[in-house]
Amino acid sequence: MPHALLRMLRGRRGRSLLAVAAFALIALGFLWQPSSETLQKYPSLSNYRLHYWRPTSDSSVSADSNSQQDSSLLQPSNGTLGFEGANSSAVSSSLPQKPAPSLHLLLLAPTASPDLCKTVLSTFLLDYPPPTLINWKKEWSGEDADQERNAAKIRGVYDYLQDAKNNVADEDLVLIIDGYDVWFQLPSEVLIKEYQRLIAEANERSQRKHGPMDGKPWLPRFRHSIVFGADTACWPNADNSTACKAVPECPVPKDVPGGLAMDAGIPLNRPKYLNAGTVMGPAEDLTALYEEAMKRPQYHLQHGADDQYVLAEIFGEQEHTREFMYQSTRSAAAHWKDWLSQRLGFSSPSTLTQTNLTLTENHRYEYRIVLDYASTLFATLTASTPPSLAFTTHTNSSTSLPPSLLDSPPPFATPPAADAATSIPSTTIPIHDHLDALPPPSTPWSALPLLTSSSGSIPAAIHLSTHPNTATSALGLPAALTTTTLNRTAIWTNLWHHPRSRSLLRHYFRAHSGPAAALLSASTSTGPRGGHGGVWTDRAEWLGWSEVCGDWHEEVFGDGAGRWGHELKGIGEAEPRYNSEGKLVSGEGAERRGGVDWKGLDG
Repeated sequence: MPHALLRMLRGRRGRSLLAVAAFALIALGFLWQPSSETLQKYPSLSNYRLHYWRPTSDSSVSADSNSQQDSSLLQPSNGTLGFEGANSSAVSSSLPQKPAPSLHLLLLAPTASPDLCKTVLSTFLLDYPPPTLINWKKEWSGEDADQERNAAKIRGVYDYLQDAKNNVADEDLVLIIDGYDVWFQLPSEVLIKEYQRLIAEANERSQRKHGPMDGKPWLPRFRHSIVFGADTACWPNADNSTACKAVPECPVPKDVPGGLAMDAGIPLNRPKYLNAGTVMGPAEDLTALYEEAMKRPQYHLQHGADDQYVLAEIFGEQEHTREFMYQSTRSAAAHWKDWLSQRLGFSSPSTLTQTNLTLTENHRYEYRIVLDYASTLFATLTASTPPSLAFTTHTNSSTSLPPSLLDSPPPFATPPAADAATSIPSTTIPIHDHLDALPPPSTPWSALPLLTSSSGSIPAAIHLSTHPNTATSALGLPAALTTTTLNRTAIWTNLWHHPRSRSLLRHYFRAHSGPAAALLSASTSTGPRGGHGGVWTDRAEWLGWSEVCGDWHEEVFGDGAGRWGHELKGIGEAEPRYNSEGKLVSGEGAERRGGVDWKGLDG
């Protein structure tokens, strides 16, 4: 091999190659010298402070020394006290005070529907705070109705973050989702821990590429705090736009499960585009992002330019600017290595060669956005989703549950009666052996069917994106389920909590009955303004579960037991019995749901 190389270099072709390489190296030395002027022109790219969110109950996680924790204590609001049929005198002064909330959940939902109720129900059962409905009951008419509706998606979120009555601290986490097509399968504490892990990994990856921040070598130059779901399609932006061309490749390796580049010889799109239907981050950073989105002229003028269009464009501009900074500060040797790697086919050209964006001095392009490429928080299911997701039990699976889920309470564990304070008013939901039946409290998460990627990640939330329609083959569901409506039904009925959703909801209401219960709980489920079993509107109105979702009991529960709170009497003569593994062995409960056999917990 060395002799062959020497013979090639002695020949005319070899000498020509060496001459070209030497010329390229010299040219790159002049053209690509590290530019301190470039760094000075864009000082705003790396000088924004990041709040390190931490659970209020976890003192082991270190915080940014610059962050301050709000020490104010919350009392249940008048609306909370009113809807629970109590008053402030019912709250014992000896009860422990609940610390300031740290998680806000916003749903973009102007009207009620069965799908909205499914989303809300999944938040109840998995310990999320009461959702706030953004743009609730707002209507738009006239020639500009579409533009006004699109603008309201961003302005509604921005107004919520800015409104003092919502008690939003800068370091609070805010979770924003589409109200009609996002369903949860894992608890809120798992989502938060996975968010923290994802941010840490993204920052480590950023520091390896871009280096540390000037004067702070322990921090990456470009940090992350806002996580969006990752999509396999770029829409509705033009194919040649910055939103589509400037984004980096998916960092998940192609040669590992879940990072597939081919399936049965067919190229697959990899998730690398922003999907605005799911986003999570600190309130301070999200406020800055949504404020920038409202300034975009095309957002107000271009028909159809909604939050998806604008936020994807901002992400593309951020990544273009990062790549520009990266290329502008690299050495000549590094550029020579890249050039040679591209000529040999080992790497792709920089995204700078595919975009035509002129950067403006002193304009902010950095918003700390990163995508959930591996679907650890959000699984975005579209028609172009790779077939690498399936409902899986993990008792004998080759994939293991994440530590954040293993550390969570078992899914059917309910608070013991001894934990209830005597001052909490009694619930109005009577005990019913059939309606309240649940598998054993010790049933582990590994026994449940969880939507899992082939890489082993288990997303906390499932987003059935409507672009262009929802995939069915990706989930290993029956081939007959080919329409969007049937597919959504099949996915909903295969979620682990659906077969016992009414029972779980009854236990949920009992565990959180009365205003004192909200003060006793330090979990995320109590939310910024207290309350359980309902939703807040963006006008600070409280709406109970029955008020919003009472008309869709069969679409939501699918158990034939009737309207919530008015369940059929005389049912349940054959009570369900479960074995030690939590599987239904006799009695009522084994049913066919969504066209597929559902047998106990391992459906």
